[in-house]
Amino acid sequence: DSIISQLIESPGKPGRFRVMNADGTRRQQLTTYGELPQWSPDGTQIVYNIDNHLTDLDGGVWVMNTDGTNQRQLTNDDGRNPQWSPDGTQITFHNDYGDVFLINVDPPNLPQLLVGNGWDPVWSPSALTGS
Repeated sequence: DSIISQLIESPGKPGRFRVMNADGTRRQQLTTYGELPQWSPDGTQIVYNIDNHLTDLDGGVWVMNTDGTNQRQLTNDDGRNPQWSPDGTQITFHNDYGDVFLINVDPPNLPQLLVGNGWDPVWSPSALTGS
């Protein structure tokens, strides 16, 4: 089993990620910047967001392989608290204004607005079965 750790070196500064074994061995840094990492349901990818207010990198929702390779941006500028769908094909997130969006992972599409005035979307486990 592996653990993702977000390192925050000082308040108001962007964090970075590392992955390690559950016993703390084999630590590997994956990113220079990022927040709120989430494992994909099949354990092969990690979704995270970059806060463009804290770095000169393009903000938004990003995905990468669990070894830190194949980092790719799914949304531009804005995207917070990304969450995988139970089947791993879609991601929900919210923006700075509280709008909740849905985006396909592969291939990415334009984010679809699900609801305005909402925050921190979380999938139901029954979303996988449709019940």
